[in-house]
Amino acid sequence: MRAVPRKLSEMRWGDLADVICDARRSAPVRVEAERLLRQRCAGLALGARVTLARRPSTAIVAILRDDPDPAVLSALAGNPRATAADLSKIVARNDAPPEFLAHLAASPWRERRDLLTSIVRHAQTPRAVALGLLRGMTLEEVSALAHDPGVPRLVRTACERRSRA
Repeated sequence: MRAVPRKLSEMRWGDLADVICDARRSAPVRVEAERLLRQRCAGLALGARVTLARRPSTAIVAILRDDPDPAVLSALAGNPRATAADLSKIVARNDAPPEFLAHLAASPWRERRDLLTSIVRHAQTPRAVALGLLRGMTLEEVSALAHDPGVPRLVRTACERRSRA
């Protein structure tokens, strides 16, 4: 049987996640556990970060929002505590992985018009995914994208053609 650590600094990442998710713990204890987990997160293996991303905690979602790995970000998108604002922050990153953007475009989150538009507008979104999403957009949304210089050229051209049709 494993000895129970007495200090937060002695806890493993999974135990820290348990403390963060436990509403019965005092706020200062959860904040300290969050700080320690944030420090250790970069050193965790990919599988550990994916497992962590599935834990239902807004603090954990905030810690992992900047992770570079698409598997971690995809797990975050399925987290019950992830919000559209969290995902918007990920999509707004210049370095958002194309695999994550494609995953988000195929998930139930695509029903959010603001996320859908951000995904289509993103330079890292695979072109086939972005063009496929245009079919579900309104003519007003497509027209706005056609005149947006931030939209990738191929997508903007497709929007212009659809607007004229």
